[in-house]
Amino acid sequence: MSGKNAVVKRIDLLTKAWREFAEQPQPRIFRLRLTADARRLVDAFLAYHGEEVSDLNDLFLPIVVPCQSVESYWQDVREQLLEDIENARADLESLEIPTAWQPPSSAAGDSAARRLVDTLASFQAYYADLF
Repeated sequence: MSGKNAVVKRIDLLTKAWREFAEQPQPRIFRLRLTADARRLVDAFLAYHGEEVSDLNDLFLPIVVPCQSVESYWQDVREQLLEDIENARADLESLEIPTAWQPPSSAAGDSAARRLVDTLASFQAYYADLF
């Protein structure tokens, strides 16, 4: 019988799922839809893999934005992402990770969803060699 407790076993399963996802060559978003109870497990996964002891060479930026309205959701997600990136800047600099990335300009008439996708694609392209 394994000496791991139930939480560690579940974190291991989530790590395995992440590794399988991350091995796919094309860029994309790993999205989890969770119950409130499962959210704590993901928080533990992110905390563990945010530490130096983690063997994952990935940057996790959890985006937890409640859907206040369909019209504003994608803009709210983008704003939260940009805020989280800015808040991580000092940590990235302390690890000697470049921080010059800036979100792309938007074309007139772009939807909020298009701006979010363009922002994510730009961020991924900037850091592709590191994460």
